[in-house]
Amino acid sequence: MTDSSSNLVLTGFMGAGKSTTGKALATALGRPFFDVDAHVERLSGRTIAQIFASDGEAAFRDLESAVIREVTARQGQVIATGGGALLRPDNVQALCATGVLIHLDASLDTVQARIGPATHRPLANDPGGLARLATTRKAVYAQVPWQVQTDGRTVGQVVQAILDDLPQGLAVGGPVQPVDTVWVELAERRYPVHFGPLRALPAAMTGLPSDRRMLLVTDGHVGPLYADDVQALLESAGFTVGRVTDAAGESSKSFEELERLARAAAQSGLTRRSLIVALGGGVVGDLAGFAAASYLRGVGCVQIPTSLLAMVDSSVGGKVAINLPEGKNLVGAFHQPQLVWIDRAFLTTLDAGELRSGWAEVIKVAAGLDREFFQWIEDRAGLPTGDDLAAAIGRAVALKAAVVSRDEHENGWRMTLNLGHTLGHALEAAGGYGQWRHGDAVAWGLLAASRMAELADLAAPSWVERLQQVLADAGLPIQLTGPPPADRFLAALQQDKKRGDRLRFLIPVAPGQVVIRDDLPATIWQAAARAGGMHFDDGDLGP
Repeated sequence: MTDSSSNLVLTGFMGAGKSTTGKALATALGRPFFDVDAHVERLSGRTIAQIFASDGEAAFRDLESAVIREVTARQGQVIATGGGALLRPDNVQALCATGVLIHLDASLDTVQARIGPATHRPLANDPGGLARLATTRKAVYAQVPWQVQTDGRTVGQVVQAILDDLPQGLAVGGPVQPVDTVWVELAERRYPVHFGPLRALPAAMTGLPSDRRMLLVTDGHVGPLYADDVQALLESAGFTVGRVTDAAGESSKSFEELERLARAAAQSGLTRRSLIVALGGGVVGDLAGFAAASYLRGVGCVQIPTSLLAMVDSSVGGKVAINLPEGKNLVGAFHQPQLVWIDRAFLTTLDAGELRSGWAEVIKVAAGLDREFFQWIEDRAGLPTGDDLAAAIGRAVALKAAVVSRDEHENGWRMTLNLGHTLGHALEAAGGYGQWRHGDAVAWGLLAASRMAELADLAAPSWVERLQQVLADAGLPIQLTGPPPADRFLAALQQDKKRGDRLRFLIPVAPGQVVIRDDLPATIWQAAARAGGMHFDDGDLGP
């Protein structure tokens, strides 16, 4: 995400269309356009091919880096980089500090057709070498979350694809303020996230397609406080309501509880047109949502989150799951709700630790997606109250909705929402899901990820210091006191491997900018974890 002052940086392999698309995108947005390669040629008075021939590639890269430092001192531009600009970490750091990276992807066949003989491209003269270069660069481009395919598209169509991905109201900035409704726009349908008092819920529910049968799922903490009132409200609107109360805590996200919910649904006579309603925090939402995804191969789900964490994160987006002894959320599905209802009055019964845990997710989404929002949080120096808290919840939900609308099944951009979770989930698991709250673990993992960015020369130390101060202002953990045994932490971390034998990390390199890396040496994440208080013996360290 970006506000109106952020640069939009187009990167990708030669022939992907960076320059032509950049010019058209700049025109569409009314922004200045800057072509890094063209500026290198103007400064040197030579073509890139001549620079390569006389001085070599390293000299060209030095000139390229100097130009990137120059252009990124300004904001509000569309920038087209050379195909190899991301090979240098200092370029990534500079480009991300004031902008958002967008990778224009093109197949090798498309590239070869576009560049032709390419006598002006010194790295493209050998067709076999071109293929090898494309393979080498693929891993570099994969670190960019925002991917736009250019094959078979005109320049206008590529520009439109980028514009369609700029979430309205977020891409152009705007005030952080309370909202009434946020819409999650999916390919085949849309659903609302409503903000308002619980008494207005039945009117929204009657508009849903259902047979007016439902199963209300809650837990032992939330149920005694709110379940009777919610059930009475729904029954007064003509719904037939069954109820299941689970034990509070992560232990309820299990096959045993899933079976219990499924049997309760059968005993309540639920059909495919019935609803399962989750009233509670993230555990209840995950369990009830997965039951809705599974029962009769899928029934409707309504999420009524009662914790700050669930409001800004788990209730929106349709990721539902249960746990295994081997790891968290290993069995699950994507099952979008029909409706999400957020009433901030629920927050009055939360203790300070639960509020702090939810605030960690707000900081995470701002740090990863919205530079303007991060500055807003930074200015308030702690967890806000009143209208400021309402505004923050609305902005966090709007950001998540925009990401889910773009990438429902986590094929690319949605992975940015896992920022801080790789090391954070390992910490949770190593502590038996009871020693650290989810938000505390995510905050610790987020700070560790920013330290990884600094250690890999992808971020300036000042960014790490800013993030650490924001977390500290909120009372979130900067250092672990009583870290888990290293062997349990490492075992849990191995469960998070997403591709082969590699760990994938989301790395925050600047406010509102994340890159995806699976090629960092183990020494980087180990040093970052150590800086946060983890203890490793030399014999413990894995790959």
